[in-house]
Amino acid sequence: MNDGIRTTAPAPNILDRLEDLLVRRSGAISSLAPLDDFYNDESRGQGWVAQLPPNAHLPRGTAFLPRATGGRGRDRLARLKAVMEAAERVSLSTVPRESLTYGTAAELSDRLGPEAFPEPWRRSPVWARPQHWCRAVRIGAEEAGSVLVPAQLVYCPYREPDPEAMLWDPSSNGAAAAFSYGDAVARASREAFERHVILLAHYLHVGGEELDWTRLALDPGALLMGLEARTLGLRVRITCLVRTPFPVVVCVVTDPTRRFPALTTGSACGVTVEEAASSAVSEALHARRQARDFLTNVPPVAASGLETIEERVVYWGQPDAPGRLEYLFGDSTPLEGAYTRGYLDEGYAVDVTTPRLADAGVTVVKAVHPRLQPLFFAESEKLLLEEAHGSAASTDPHPYA
Repeated sequence: MNDGIRTTAPAPNILDRLEDLLVRRSGAISSLAPLDDFYNDESRGQGWVAQLPPNAHLPRGTAFLPRATGGRGRDRLARLKAVMEAAERVSLSTVPRESLTYGTAAELSDRLGPEAFPEPWRRSPVWARPQHWCRAVRIGAEEAGSVLVPAQLVYCPYREPDPEAMLWDPSSNGAAAAFSYGDAVARASREAFERHVILLAHYLHVGGEELDWTRLALDPGALLMGLEARTLGLRVRITCLVRTPFPVVVCVVTDPTRRFPALTTGSACGVTVEEAASSAVSEALHARRQARDFLTNVPPVAASGLETIEERVVYWGQPDAPGRLEYLFGDSTPLEGAYTRGYLDEGYAVDVTTPRLADAGVTVVKAVHPRLQPLFFAESEKLLLEEAHGSAASTDPHPYA
């Protein structure tokens, strides 16, 4: 992986061009609007929502979630983030079935097989079953040619004819939309690494180094939202779980009054601690608004029965939740090294950009890093790296959505 890749700045008029193409001309996004600021006890201007139309507009696939709520923050950058997340959703749910290969791992020679994955996924019965495969290139060694990777790990949603030929939730590894291939690969890999770190930290019950976010050079929008939240009585805390090869930061927002949601989280991996912290703060506050908007009257589900992101948010939004994440806030980064060194050495990138988005100058990449701990949203699909499983100390479901 190229650690030196930095974000490629978009052209000044790129947002106008994207909105014209995706909203006004093609209808790939049916509407783009800010979250209404109708609460007087929440931070203002927390984001934009890109609404995707019904699935029929995608000729080769299905759009999984109709809302792309990634426009966290304020101003035009928040609008751009919402549009780019919508681009991810459309690309990842547009399955080019005519270009997929079908067969078992044993029948194919140039494929990423079980030997590339750690236990317990290496011994999964999936590998003996026929499944669909798509082409990927190894990150950092693109000139070596392509290999086949399970399509189920790339496209979301995706279902094999045999439901048991599924390795893990396809939304578990990283994906990103950017204005260059290299930037998309770097962002997707960082997202996969973030999920690896936050999952292991939770189940190993180890935290990170608590930071005073008011003293960090945060993005102005994130800083202002955090300060407003604190003025309104919310408690905002951040912890840095690891610093290398990239910093991963978690933000926990709690409401001392214990009203719903009593707790929300945000997490991010960035090139710098400040970048990661800015995104984590924005995400945690954004999650709070989303929970109040859509989940206030949803009854909680028992921990063992959690199957959706929404159920997980409701579970952790209950009054007894805040104290259960106190372990996150320490003065060191014990995950550093043992669960970070070498884990990004092998990764594969799949360019899933649709022709329409390619014409707009956007590239969407899905990254598959076999050694990383994948994120799961359904407790029935919970699996941990075997090297971490024996040390797992937490029986709580993870709090990340």
